Amino acid sequence: MEVVEITDADNLMVTVYFDSSTKLPVRQVYKRRNKEYNDFDAEVTLFAKYRDVGGGVQWPFDVRRDRNGEKFFEMYSDSVKINKDLKDSLFELPANVKMRKAK
Repeated sequence: MEVVEITDADNLMVTVYFDSSTKLPVRQVYKRRNKEYNDFDAEVTLFAKYRDVGGGVQWPFDVRRDRNGEKFFEMYSDSVKINKDLKDSLFELPANVKMRKAK
């Protein structure tokens, strides 16, 4: 298992566990402060049953998310299609949209 810890500008951290042979993520752990109880809530996402969905893209067909040890989301896929006939204009912003300045 390869472990990568990612920290953002707000000092929030997510830990991702990658399979050492496939280099695909199998587990993700995110902890956030629970202001009500002054402790941490832990969200764990598990990824499994990867399949090639086209163009060499591996996609998990089984995704499960637990919060503090209780399952609150689970998804099973029968089929996945990516980038099917998407036009470039789908990703273009309208001319009147204000852009944020880079930091």
